[in-house]
Amino acid sequence: ANQIGKTLTAAVKAIHHALLVDNASVLIVSRSEPQAIKILDDIRWFMKNAHIKFDTVIGDIENRTELQLTNDSKIRCFPPTQGVYAYPATLLICDELGFWEIEGMDQTEYFEKVIISRIQETQDWKNPYFTMGQIFCISSSNAQQGILWSLWNNSDYNQYGYCWLSKEGRTLERYNQLKAQKPSDVFDSVYA
Repeated sequence: ANQIGKTLTAAVKAIHHALLVDNASVLIVSRSEPQAIKILDDIRWFMKNAHIKFDTVIGDIENRTELQLTNDSKIRCFPPTQGVYAYPATLLICDELGFWEIEGMDQTEYFEKVIISRIQETQDWKNPYFTMGQIFCISSSNAQQGILWSLWNNSDYNQYGYCWLSKEGRTLERYNQLKAQKPSDVFDSVYA
């Protein structure tokens, strides 16, 4: 569902991984470049507001699309383009996967050729606390189509669904009102 904290969770996961895994390569691929940059901006905001002296964490590289930490970990953000090919990933976050539009490829082809290939080396790296070469996908649903639907139905992956009601303060009464008012495809994508 929308607005329940999916991207916030991804940002926290990226920070946690990058801080605790030396030389980590965290890639965040989002629906568009501005959306990907916003996630990196959120990460910077979280880190600046943490109870950590900021300059002891951030390294030399800090720009709109990349953040380097002093443990040589890097967090990079991208739209779903072929530019992702340039980097391996110890953690790859796919944000709003169900809505990716890729020039010259469909979602499934892009996921199989570009996303999966970024972890082929790193998934064999050993770490006693973290799964390396992990792919973490989040998205609101976009009907029964595309790579999101395919992954949802693939037993090789873990799937978790959260409804609009998951967020504190939302009521079943309001949920049922929205269900009665909205077209089913809109309701299913945004609230269910």
